[in-house]
Amino acid sequence: MNFLMQNIEDLKAMLPQLQTLRPQVDAATAAIAESLLAGGKMLAAGNGGSAADASHLTTEFVCRYHKNRKPYAALSLATHGGDLTAIGNDYAFDDIFSRQVEAFGRKGAQDDDIEVAKVYEKAGAKVSNLDLATVNKWRDIARDTAWKDYGAKTATAANLLKLASDVSA
Repeated sequence: MNFLMQNIEDLKAMLPQLQTLRPQVDAATAAIAESLLAGGKMLAAGNGGSAADASHLTTEFVCRYHKNRKPYAALSLATHGGDLTAIGNDYAFDDIFSRQVEAFGRKGAQDDDIEVAKVYEKAGAKVSNLDLATVNKWRDIARDTAWKDYGAKTATAANLLKLASDVSA
């Protein structure tokens, strides 16, 4: 089977499994929409390739996606080089996102995801929790489908990330 056909088969196997995450995706999407429509903002963060995904996602909200519309307040915490290097140097690299959440999300933060989520909640944001069962579903999907060979199938993985970004309530 050639590369293209293998990727198509991998996607066909993965897509039905992603449906099991629909409740979590719907909850997160609804919380983001509610916040943005009420004049709030979305903060996104990521490390490595996920930093680029956070930037892409927030750009779609600030600019446009399929059609012209008003811009929504969305900010990637992974793209401000001055903030990242200054916080890493002056405080600690473990604080690069929590310090920005403190500045942009209005309340203090600690140095891990749980503490950052508390900051978002304290600032009035709705946080969708990926509990262990949800994380395990993602792992099973990754293990059994196209993500199992992520390095060899970067284009497929990028398309899946785009598909996940396009999901709406």
